[in-house]
Amino acid sequence: MLPLAVLLVSTISFLLTPVDNTITRTMEYEADLYGINASQQPDGEAEVDLMLGEYRKLDPGPIEEFLFFDHPSGRTRITSGGGAAGA
Repeated sequence: MLPLAVLLVSTISFLLTPVDNTITRTMEYEADLYGINASQQPDGEAEVDLMLGEYRKLDPGPIEEFLFFDHPSGRTRITSGGGAAGA
């Protein structure tokens, strides 16, 4: 019975991963906007996002972002921040 329960929970968790990622991505997006508004330095956010792009894909496809990304892509963060680097 326990192996069946573990299999069921694992399968449900796997299937809900994109939903969980979307929720987390939305919260991170809102946190980025809050940080930009608090610091009044959108260029700083853009610079950090470009640095993160050295080890993280800046512009994933929409399906890739939906399935695998739990944070906004670098391109989304740069353009939504309105920094000079995104303009």
